[in-house]
Amino acid sequence: MCVINIQTTGLHHPRAIHIAVCTPDSVLLNTLINPRQQIEPAATRLHRHTRYTLRNAPVFGDVCPLLADTLQGRRCVTYNLPFTRHVLHHELTRLSRHRQFAAEWADAMPVVAHWTGLWSARHGTYRNQRLDGPHEARSKCEALIHKLNQLSTTG
Repeated sequence: MCVINIQTTGLHHPRAIHIAVCTPDSVLLNTLINPRQQIEPAATRLHRHTRYTLRNAPVFGDVCPLLADTLQGRRCVTYNLPFTRHVLHHELTRLSRHRQFAAEWADAMPVVAHWTGLWSARHGTYRNQRLDGPHEARSKCEALIHKLNQLSTTG
């Protein structure tokens, strides 16, 4: 099992700017990515990256083969799977690569929401929870691993 987190240029037409893939014991991938586009101000306020701070980072096309190798055949857990899939699909489509990464995917967000138990009458489901820590891909992976460990020890 590995955990993946992707920080992006924002919520509108998101491009990856930081990807981390971790296991409970190691960091398999942790790289910044130059999106070659503007970053939404709200996103910069969260993760502190701008076009300037990412100017020397590799582009997604250069990172993609390493990411594909890292994810190959693994069970990948992420927090907000629809968004992660959307970003990866958008990046692959932009590169004219119409394949998905060969991995088994799972979303921890609804599991954590249910475990936390804060019901939203408005939405008729449990409220999604934010992960602790800074908006940095590796930190979010580590926070999710910590949360999954809490879940496994408390039932």
